[in-house]
Amino acid sequence: MQDFKVEQKTDTTFDLVVEDYMFTSVDTFETSIYYQLFLKKRSTKDQVSTPRERGGWMGDLITKPEYESGSYLYVKEQSRNTQADRNEIVEYVKLALKYFRQFGAKKITAESDGQNISGTITVDNDETIEYSSLWRIV
Repeated sequence: MQDFKVEQKTDTTFDLVVEDYMFTSVDTFETSIYYQLFLKKRSTKDQVSTPRERGGWMGDLITKPEYESGSYLYVKEQSRNTQADRNEIVEYVKLALKYFRQFGAKKITAESDGQNISGTITVDNDETIEYSSLWRIV
């Protein structure tokens, strides 16, 4: 999978890398993973009661459920920092990362140390890509 190369400028600022007036690409999920985690996946009535606020992308209406874009992380934006909430967030991350199976991901993990959620994606050539801080619980 081709993706854009990203360079971290500060703790909270990232930028796309441009060389010779072209975006630099890499063979990883460098930017796609953040797109997948922070795009709002269409939520259910149980998660968000107001239909207008349920998010989602209209293209997912014709997509197989396992390949839908986005995650449910946004429904936890104002939740309490309980163990149950942290467990749900980890499950939402795992669910969002399953999207990459269609691009050759064989194994996907996500775990929490109580504050940060990290994850790994293992691709076809058994290369493991680690993401050390996918989500921070504050």
